Amino acid sequence: MKDSNYIFIENDWGLFLGKFSDNLFHKHYAIQITIPLFEEIEIKSTHKKIITKKATIVPSNVEHNVNSNYPFTLLLINPLKIFVRSNEIFEPELELVNKIQSLSKDLINSKVKAKEFKRRIGNIINELSKNNSNQIDDRILKCVEYLKQNKESKVSLTEVAQICHLSESRLLHLFKSETGITFRRAQLWNKISESISRLFQSSITETAYKFGFSDSAHYSRTFKENFGFTPKTFIKNSQFIQV
Repeated sequence: MKDSNYIFIENDWGLFLGKFSDNLFHKHYAIQITIPLFEEIEIKSTHKKIITKKATIVPSNVEHNVNSNYPFTLLLINPLKIFVRSNEIFEPELELVNKIQSLSKDLINSKVKAKEFKRRIGNIINELSKNNSNQIDDRILKCVEYLKQNKESKVSLTEVAQICHLSESRLLHLFKSETGITFRRAQLWNKISESISRLFQSSITETAYKFGFSDSAHYSRTFKENFGFTPKTFIKNSQFIQV
């Protein structure tokens, strides 16, 4: 990626704005919403190709790549924040896409400051999440909320199963079918998201140990599994927009 690209990451979402110089097929656990800004983009999975000027969603852990000669916005959202019941890329009807397009162009043209851009994008994602939450089983919503409230603690499967009034095996099955990720992956997401701000204060190795990872390689691998890029790439491309 070039220096003119931007990367923001918050606890429940990340955002890439710019162009990829070499986007190979890859996958990540984050839900991806890709939004063209100026011209159409091409998004391919192993079984499907979409060429469009509209937003496209890539579900969790679906192998894909994105090709465009023009800047675009790519949102990476916690799969416990936006629930997607699909195993293939598709074009959704999202009324808030126009707001994201407009904000992204304003950032490129220096019409909005990075801090304000980040705040407003966060508000849009919260609105998307609110509109989307009625699509999931109430017991799993309760589980997700409990994990969020206790993300600084090591919560056992037994504890959560009791709170949700489910057997452990039923909870694991229902959690995966409703969210697209495993219970363990949800806990890893919380650990990674809590560590992000620390990356600007400590080394990757120090951050890894601080948040309970065995070493920097384990931390970097988990980070990439979540977002599709390494913490090193994130730090490099975020140096201009720490807000």
